Amino acid sequence: MREREPSAFEPAVSRRYATTVCVILILLALLALDWRIADRNIMALGLARPMSTPALTGVAIAALVLVASAGLTWRSAVNGEIDPLDGIAPRTPGETRLYVATAIAAGVGWEVLYRGYLLFYLTPRVGMVAGVILSSIAYAAAHGVRDRRKLVASGGSALAFTLGYALTGNLWWLIVVHVTLPLLPLATARPHTAGHG
Repeated sequence: MREREPSAFEPAVSRRYATTVCVILILLALLALDWRIADRNIMALGLARPMSTPALTGVAIAALVLVASAGLTWRSAVNGEIDPLDGIAPRTPGETRLYVATAIAAGVGWEVLYRGYLLFYLTPRVGMVAGVILSSIAYAAAHGVRDRRKLVASGGSALAFTLGYALTGNLWWLIVVHVTLPLLPLATARPHTAGHG
């Protein structure tokens, strides 16, 4: 496969990353405004320090997931089996900075919005089980509409994350996993082309 020139590739990818960050920040700002107007405690979104036994269990699970994922990513890269960033790989230092910002914004934003807010909103109306299912469907639909395999993968991960939140009542461990997983492949990615960025 012929690699595109970084100078031609960067504007579209950079715009995609920047647009994603802007959308997430706008949605979080609207949520914060709604939360402030309603005089709700931010902890109701699952943002309390993870001190309970279920939350600490979540932290332990997050550590195991990240260690296993790091090992698998490293092994796959060393063996040349897959390019975990195929199709979304940043090609320049500038793109890499935007990619990292996007990973952080998505990790925080999607967990707060799809897990914290949706379950806070849905559970009193439809119950916890239906809330978990609806939240998972919403996340999967937003992340995998164009590709059936991505839809299934997004649905499975959304269900696991939503169940994790429902069982622990804490988002921090999920945020750490959500932020870190897309950043792991950067450690094994090809170096940037010199002279760009």
